[in-house]
Amino acid sequence: SVFPTVGVFTSNMLYFAPYPAVTRVRKTHSLQGVNAVPFALMLLSTVSWMAYGLAVPNPYIVASNLPGVVVSAWYVSSSLPLAPRGEGRAQLEGILVGGAASLAVEFTAVRFLAAEAQRAGILGLCATLLCVVLFASPLSTIAEVVRTRNSATILGPLTAAQCSNCALWTFYGLAIMDVWVWGPNSAGLLLGLAQLALRCLFPSESPDVHEVEALSNPTAEVT
Repeated sequence: SVFPTVGVFTSNMLYFAPYPAVTRVRKTHSLQGVNAVPFALMLLSTVSWMAYGLAVPNPYIVASNLPGVVVSAWYVSSSLPLAPRGEGRAQLEGILVGGAASLAVEFTAVRFLAAEAQRAGILGLCATLLCVVLFASPLSTIAEVVRTRNSATILGPLTAAQCSNCALWTFYGLAIMDVWVWGPNSAGLLLGLAQLALRCLFPSESPDVHEVEALSNPTAEVT
């Protein structure tokens, strides 16, 4: 029980990592370069993992996601009204609307169509897919990092915390033989290590410049 207990703590620490950046956004009424897309992905992902945790049931999974649902909803409600109109805002709204519709279809199918023994597996698969997307979201900057040879958009301490968190949940998932726990977490661990490798290959030239943007790209595991 040590791994999931510590994992609950580290997961929630990562969920709250963007809190200072969002607080500044609310005070200044400007996104200031903060990327709100990961907030929307975090909200959808934590809701999915909450559903899986309740279906299994597993109190550790529920405890590690309930605060994430609340705080990510606050992140989205704080950043969406400030998103500039255009392609960026349309993308954010599309993720939220499409994700909400997908979750509604998923929950309806699980509740009324799937056999009881299959429900947890379906919810775990959907949560895993969202989780991997959330993990990979900061890697969208990989081309810029390689092109500029500057990894300022990847926040080292946050990524290191992600690796530690994913390692804890991977060990726990293997211990209870739950592929939906160790599978996405092992993927998140590899993606986190890849980001740390970029930090080593292309050291940040100005770490403070992109601090807010990096903090707005959380990749915490959501189990």
